[in-house]
Amino acid sequence: MDAHDNAGNTTQAIRNFSVALPQEGVETLAVSHDAVGVLNPGDVFTITIIGPAGGQASFDLGEFAAGVPVDELAEQPGTYQGTFEVPELAEDREETIIAYLHTAEGADLTAEATTTMRFGPARDLAPHITSPEPDAAVGDEVVVAGDTAPLAEIVVTITWSGTALGFLPLEGQVAETRVTADAAGHFATEPIPLAFHSLMKVKKVQYTATCVAIGPDEEESEPVTVEFTR
Repeated sequence: MDAHDNAGNTTQAIRNFSVALPQEGVETLAVSHDAVGVLNPGDVFTITIIGPAGGQASFDLGEFAAGVPVDELAEQPGTYQGTFEVPELAEDREETIIAYLHTAEGADLTAEATTTMRFGPARDLAPHITSPEPDAAVGDEVVVAGDTAPLAEIVVTITWSGTALGFLPLEGQVAETRVTADAAGHFATEPIPLAFHSLMKVKKVQYTATCVAIGPDEEESEPVTVEFTR
């Protein structure tokens, strides 16, 4: 390529390009799934493996399973499909599907899914509060967090109680807020200030966070509470 400027100067540049063409006879493998969001125990999803027809296909799913066979679809040669039911698990986990195919010609092919799958344990609607911990001493603000059913709405109420003049019990509400749990059932409020107003000086102040979960069908859980100090 030649280039010229207004002063008559000339320069030359050479560019080389490499084009990769598919190699004849090279066999490839692809794997995908139809899972969406966070999967819980009992959920079922479909795995699809596409490769040369007439082979033997299987897949691994992390610690859940290894060497699970997948059948070839009679109406779609080269497409292998199967389902998997999520087993019980105690904590959140991420896994990736790895597919294998032993072809009719004796070759062994491997492919890894491009998307990581997310799994979570079964969670009841009743909230489990993880923050603050019981009897914990927090600062001027508190974040109320925990677990519940996926996408449930949580009503969080913070109240206080204490005594005045050494014997007179007093109490009141600090705040009420709502937050929606994510697809895995985790929820957390924004920091909630713990300041409150009282006409009398209050001592031995105790705070209580109360959480009520509301499910998609408007079902409400029993209140769950945790007490803490400032």
